[in-house]
Amino acid sequence: MTRFFRWQTVAGALASVVMGAIAIAPLPAIALEREEVVRRLGAVPIFTVIREDGRFLVLPPPEDIATPTNSETGVVFNFFDPTDVQGFFTNLRESNPEATASMTILVSSLGDLYEWAERNENEAQRPQLIYAPIEEAVTSATALLRQQGEAVNEFPGIPLFVATSSSEDNYLTLEDNGQTVVPFFFSREDLDRMLDIYRERQPDVAGQAQVKVTTLDRVVSILEEGQATDDFVNRIRLIPSRESLEFIQSIQREAASGNAAPGTGTPGNGGSNTNNGNGGNSGANGGASNLLR
Repeated sequence: MTRFFRWQTVAGALASVVMGAIAIAPLPAIALEREEVVRRLGAVPIFTVIREDGRFLVLPPPEDIATPTNSETGVVFNFFDPTDVQGFFTNLRESNPEATASMTILVSSLGDLYEWAERNENEAQRPQLIYAPIEEAVTSATALLRQQGEAVNEFPGIPLFVATSSSEDNYLTLEDNGQTVVPFFFSREDLDRMLDIYRERQPDVAGQAQVKVTTLDRVVSILEEGQATDDFVNRIRLIPSRESLEFIQSIQREAASGNAAPGTGTPGNGGSNTNNGNGGNSGANGGASNLLR
């Protein structure tokens, strides 16, 4: 990214949403207020391994990841896919069961880490935040670019999928609490699910639909810097993967039944504890999940 880089049921289909296509008018560019950027990012769950004291698990950087400044002392891996973080956690435990016995998986949000990165931007001993994209999304994004004639060996970033109809500036939309929004999906499969409903309800629009792929970095830059019309910026919504939302629901059910569940909040970069009392923007309040009801 430019600086760092209660969930509702999604098991049902997209049958209750209102859809359409919207042409973005050429209005003056405008950036969102910082609080609104954080709120939009707060809809996206992030999964991170943390230590018993609530701090990040900081690891030496892999050989293929160079820390950009001398002030970054190591790397922290953050995941968009709960399956990926669980596999990462399992590998850690198998390689060093004693050292990892007290570690756990933190459930926070992209908004939490955005704020953490801002607070610690000038800290001398901060770790570098590394974001692991969803593997299936990277595969889909790379294949899509190749189909469109681009020579690409590896997708450069966290892919987001969006659908257009009839022109580059005519975006397929959903309705969220009475507002028409442009959804950017972390999962190609979830976008395809939306297109299936379009084919049933608006076959003319669906027949002209084209799937486009961009990067999370680019969308965050648009939100931060107003690199688009204000109409478009105000309509952007980030849609987490269905799997991540279902995982959030499963741990909420465990917590409600009295069983232990992963922590929520924002890890500290020093003495601060993970659970900061307010839970940050740990994804549970993001409006994007409502679109998938």
